[in-house]
Amino acid sequence: MKKLILSLFVLGGAFMLPIQTYAESDVDILLRKFVERGIVSSEVAQEIKEEIRTEKITSNTVPAGIENRVVALEEKQSKAPKWIDKIKLKGDFRLRYEHKERKGKNDVERARIRYRLGIESKVVDKVIVGLGVASGSDSSTSARSTNQDLQDVFSRKSFSLDYAFFEYEPTDWLSVIGGKFKRKKYLWEPGDLLWDTDITPEGGSIKLKYNLVDNAEIYTNTGVWILDESTGNTSDPYLFYVQSGIKIKDSFSKTDAQVAVTYYGFDNVKGSTLDGALGDNSADVAGNLLYEFTPIAVSAEVGVEEPFDLSIPRVAAFGEFIHNPDPSDENNGWLMGLKLGDKKVNNKNKWQVKYMFARLQKDAFLDMLPDADRYSGGTDIVSHEGVLQYGLNKNVMIELDYYRSNRVNSASKPENVFQTSANFKF
Repeated sequence: MKKLILSLFVLGGAFMLPIQTYAESDVDILLRKFVERGIVSSEVAQEIKEEIRTEKITSNTVPAGIENRVVALEEKQSKAPKWIDKIKLKGDFRLRYEHKERKGKNDVERARIRYRLGIESKVVDKVIVGLGVASGSDSSTSARSTNQDLQDVFSRKSFSLDYAFFEYEPTDWLSVIGGKFKRKKYLWEPGDLLWDTDITPEGGSIKLKYNLVDNAEIYTNTGVWILDESTGNTSDPYLFYVQSGIKIKDSFSKTDAQVAVTYYGFDNVKGSTLDGALGDNSADVAGNLLYEFTPIAVSAEVGVEEPFDLSIPRVAAFGEFIHNPDPSDENNGWLMGLKLGDKKVNNKNKWQVKYMFARLQKDAFLDMLPDADRYSGGTDIVSHEGVLQYGLNKNVMIELDYYRSNRVNSASKPENVFQTSANFKF
């Protein structure tokens, strides 16, 4: 009872007087006098001070208008320039160790890095412009790699233009892009049988999509991509492609699927020698290609979440088949694969295991476009690949990747490639 009375007395005295006159030290003096006269113990005095402090925090004794002035000051200090709101920055860094051995060649062991930085800016409503730079060589034959070997006694390393584009999305069913840009949104492939993931095509593309029902979407991707340009020849090589597909996702059965058919029309490539060519496609003694490349590809992926109540987040099977009609032989390719684990490894303890079998005959596709890690990215190859990914934290992942590859018809020269990588995204 004594504690309650003293608390009311002290609190009443403290809050009846103007806050500018009585500071916290006045209360301390008053309570010290009570303790010295034996009216209250030091423990009770401490409890009263804590109650006063709590009461002051929750009371309405703050001078009128002070809160608004504080908020206005904080907003002024934290407010960024308007152009900052229109810009998005993203990128990633990868550190890799690689061991490669091929019959008839010396083994290769190397440390490599990759750094990519991208920026996107909103120009006007529904129009963005993007720019990306990446590590690696600026050579015209380096379209399939942004890796930089650690070598040459601490020398400076090159940065190159990775992409530069504009993108216009007037509606939710139409997207238009032009310049040099990332491929994935405008041309889907379930693996990397035909396209290395580092390739950023040049030209223009359009994406059309339509929701049939809530869980099904049809789409068409098309575009013209420039392969090369020559001032002395008006018949420059280019690619025209059309891809039509359907995506389905059923939340009730926890299944998803995607199927697409793609036509590739490589124009003005017969009789030409293209930059980055490895010499695997059929060619004359001068290196000029002997055949047209107008292949048709069928691609598919089907996945199910937690099948049979197993503690596996997702299981997916995927594949691709391609046929180039001009050559009479060595004109097919296919890929088959299986994925277990999370769909994306982008957070702590997420994981994925993947296996792929690939076979790409000599003239099924141009040899400067497939995955560069699979027998240097050529054709006339057969390959097995296993990948393990594990998330250490949000946007931090380690990866183990192993390739076992060989020639299909040429002299057998088996190759083994082992890569271990640490990836960081921001």
